[in-house]
Amino acid sequence: METLIKDIRYASRSLLKRPAFATIAVITLALGIGANTAIFSVINAVLLRPLAYQDPERLISLRSNQSALDLADLEAQSRMFSSLGGEVKQPLDYTAGGEPVQFQIGQVTGGFFETLGVKPALGRFIIHDDDKTGGPYVAVLSHSLWQRQFGGDRVALRYE
Repeated sequence: METLIKDIRYASRSLLKRPAFATIAVITLALGIGANTAIFSVINAVLLRPLAYQDPERLISLRSNQSALDLADLEAQSRMFSSLGGEVKQPLDYTAGGEPVQFQIGQVTGGFFETLGVKPALGRFIIHDDDKTGGPYVAVLSHSLWQRQFGGDRVALRYE
């Protein structure tokens, strides 16, 4: 214990004799610790933390260019999957507000949300009956988009 106290006193005297060196050392350590924390936060969020879905270990991804008809055929013919859902991302121009805004949307099949095991906070999700020709037009808004673009107005969520 006595040796540790002597070492701390010696280190303090040495750092006080050269304040520029001490400042650079402290800044270097702070940057290194900050960078490591940021990198770990990203790795934890992307790779280590389980997906925020029901039974994420049971989810699989099929090829990225399958059509809704391909998925419907696969679901009808296969007994391996409890449910199937697909998504196609594309840009959408929204011009009903004050200024035109472009969103990145995902066109999804009726089984998409069921497969992920998520529930809507308000309203309903897209279901299998919506996939049929002549079915209703249904849109699912994220909470942040609803707040940002529609001011949290419940009229934007009305469906019939």
